[in-house]
Amino acid sequence: IAIPMVSFCDIPLSQIHNHTENYGNYAIGLSKKWGIKHKINPVLYTYNGSSIATQLLKMRDELFNKTDRMTIEMIESFMKTIAFVKPYEGKIFIPGPLFSKSEEYKTVSFYDEREWRFIPEIKLKPFLSLKEYADEKTLKIENERIQNKKLSFKPDDIKYIIVAKNDEVLNMAKKVVSIKGEKGYSLDELQLLTTKIISMEQIREDF
Repeated sequence: IAIPMVSFCDIPLSQIHNHTENYGNYAIGLSKKWGIKHKINPVLYTYNGSSIATQLLKMRDELFNKTDRMTIEMIESFMKTIAFVKPYEGKIFIPGPLFSKSEEYKTVSFYDEREWRFIPEIKLKPFLSLKEYADEKTLKIENERIQNKKLSFKPDDIKYIIVAKNDEVLNMAKKVVSIKGEKGYSLDELQLLTTKIISMEQIREDF
């Protein structure tokens, strides 16, 4: 099933090296206070055969074999819970060279990512089946339906802006200051934000 979500990782900068190998060298670090305010929650990691996985599968089978109204509401609650469950480990797609059709997958420990998730409150249809997700028209309609569920943040919610290299810091600072005319933030707010820009090169050297 496909579930609308925004994923975050709760990893100290000193431990972020392995994460960037899989997901890249650019990031925005937001405060945990901001995350909790927006009801972003840590995921529950499990694996096949664990007691929790077994209980969840048992609950699924019992619920989906009934059709009364109360059970339908329970299924909706169950699926909202499942949205915060993730395998302990699994495979991720590693893009190949540009324009290459080759596919490569890498087994990683998802547990090391310390993931938190934002799942928007959606009535009627909180998830899509594989068939629905593969249908471009259906996917477009469902994405438009949750446009007003987007997360937002302000400059003082940001702890870090991470770029790949030291020589990208100045250019990023210029981009941040240029936001002044577009978003209505004060120059002082944006100049303070530029002090939070750091490169992965510096993190690898200093942390």
